Amino acid sequence: MILLIDAQLLGIAFSFLFPRREYIMLVLTRKFGESIRINHMGETLELRIVKLHGSSCRLGFDGSKTFQILRRELPPRPRSGVNAKAAVVKFPHGKPAAPPAEAVG
Repeated sequence: MILLIDAQLLGIAFSFLFPRREYIMLVLTRKFGESIRINHMGETLELRIVKLHGSSCRLGFDGSKTFQILRRELPPRPRSGVNAKAAVVKFPHGKPAAPPAEAVG
């Protein structure tokens, strides 16, 4: 089962339903093998639960290289080169995302 989410429409709906808060965290429950697709500016990122073990899970990400996926506990890596500036993605809240990392473990 795949759940399809349009990030822009979702943001508009939440700001209309919950105008007093800065943001709302969307919490979804998925089972092993199920996935979530996130659409943003014509690009799609699919997040799939590929392994469950005790209180942790292994996530699989499938999407364009323009998406940056980082583990929150790691500091950002410095980037350089022509592609680093070209790969910046702007999100609705106005802050640009950093260029994508080659691999995040």
